This record gives sequence, C-alpha cells and structure tokens, in this order.
Amino acid sequence: MFWLLPRIAPTGRRLEFVVVVIVCFEEGKMSEEHIHWDQASVLVQAGLLDPEHLPVVGAEGARKMLDRNAVPSNLLIKRGVEDELL
Repeated sequence: MFWLLPRIAPTGRRLEFVVVVIVCFEEGKMSEEHIHWDQASVLVQAGLLDPEHLPVVGAEGARKMLDRNAVPSNLLIKRGVEDELL
C-alpha cells in the first residue's frame, strides 16, 4: 500500500496492524472520514524504526485486537516480546 509508507521502497516484509476508520454522516451523506493506525508499529515491522528505547510493539498489537488472549497485556509493554513468544 503505497499510501502507508510513501517514498519508501518495498521491503517485502509482512505487516500486521490495526486500522480504525471513523466515518461521519450528515443528512444521509458521508461528511467526514478519519483513518487511524499505529505508525510506529508499522515502522518497526518494516525495519525502519528501532523499538529498543521506545514504547512500541509490532504485530503483537494487531494480534491482541483479534484475540484478547493472544498476548498477555503486560508482555506488550515489556521489551523483546516477540523473542519470548517464538
């Protein structure tokens, strides 16, 4: 998706992230659209951001949204969560 990381060459990496879309309607017509995602998580998974000193997770955040038991919440804030789950 070129809009997600504009001007970044494809990395070939799989990205998993949560996207929230809020659409507002007025008089039966769409009047606003807001799209939100965790950009830091995307950058970490693409290999463009080092998460070592940042409070950011990768694909685990998206997995947690799909299955609340996928990753214990406390592990999401602990460094190296992917290493412990593999």
